[in-house]
Amino acid sequence: MFLKTVPEVHIRPRNVSKEETFHIASLPTRPIEKGMPGVDLLSQLITDKFVYHLPFYRQAQRYEQLGMKIPASTLDGWFEGACSLLEPLYQASRLQILSATCKGTRHLS
Repeated sequence: MFLKTVPEVHIRPRNVSKEETFHIASLPTRPIEKGMPGVDLLSQLITDKFVYHLPFYRQAQRYEQLGMKIPASTLDGWFEGACSLLEPLYQASRLQILSATCKGTRHLS
């Protein structure tokens, strides 16, 4: 897997009003409030966890080999935050599946 680390730079415009007070634009919103990870890192975290069956301590080791020291406990906290963001999607999918007339089939050959 190739992981390209590019620092994310935000240019926030500064304006000075007639009263000589500074007004600085706010930072862009993040998926997890007051958190560092963006959607790319969160999706990679979830994919590695469920598709590639990598526990958080091994993901932390891999990130450390790439030069980023992220503790497994931090990854766990980000994962919980991402799961809480996905909760409405889970509930909508669950309702749609449970309201279906055919919930499963059995293939007899």
